[in-house]
Amino acid sequence: MSNANAAQKRRIDALLRLPENKVCFECLENQPRWASTNLGVFLCLRCAGLHRSAGTHVSKVRSATMDTWEEEMIRCCENIGNARGRVLYEYNMPDSVRPNASTNGALAERLIREKYEQRRYFNVEYDSLLKKFMSEGASQGSSTPKDEKRDVVASVPAPPSLWVGNSQQTAQPTLTAGQTKQSASANGISIDDLFSTPNAKTNPNVGTPVSPQPVGVVPQGQFQQTSGMFHPAGMTPFGMEVRGPSQGNFQAPAVDAKQEIMSLFTPSNQGPPHVYSAWAPSGSSKCFSPQ
Repeated sequence: MSNANAAQKRRIDALLRLPENKVCFECLENQPRWASTNLGVFLCLRCAGLHRSAGTHVSKVRSATMDTWEEEMIRCCENIGNARGRVLYEYNMPDSVRPNASTNGALAERLIREKYEQRRYFNVEYDSLLKKFMSEGASQGSSTPKDEKRDVVASVPAPPSLWVGNSQQTAQPTLTAGQTKQSASANGISIDDLFSTPNAKTNPNVGTPVSPQPVGVVPQGQFQQTSGMFHPAGMTPFGMEVRGPSQGNFQAPAVDAKQEIMSLFTPSNQGPPHVYSAWAPSGSSKCFSPQ
């Protein structure tokens, strides 16, 4: 498609988007895609066929999407259109005469011939009005005169919304630094406190030494027996240190060292029957003791 054809198509599409041109000039059907280029009105497919059957001396029909238009055809539709066409061609026509989609084809064709061939409903000032519309449109380069221009309401986009669950919440505007400072001051919080690092004044526990927990004191040379194994006092069989309670005045209970040593050579009578020690030799139920 050449640049000239593309420009013509844009002009025709702009005419079809006008409110008065969204219905057929004859039967008021929606979305007309044909036009009478010498009358300057837009038609539906059925009415375009009726205009064509009336003859080219009455109406010259062109498709708005498939045919190539000449410049004077486009200018005629731009300067007249369906709104001005009703002033020119249907000035005295009653609404009962207007055909519709269910009107018989022969009757609709007869009504069209009466309207345009016999000029039965034409405006009494048709010739002067036609010259006025064509001259005003040509001088202004617009489809309508200055006093008949349509008001276009600029659409304002709605603020962005966030979809949360089953309801919509409008996104709140971002607060500036000054607004944040005023909000913090209103809540009793200084802006300096929000971004300052904690010091010794705000945290009195910083720098205070923590006293370690005392370890239980067991007399040197003391041994304990657990499951037949020997280990130094204060150590578990696995070498882990036994810690006492956290009180600083803890005192270990006094233990008789002699009685503790003698208990090592005494057979244990607290074990369950028929249970052998892991250190006892095969076939013996007594604890193994060093010689």
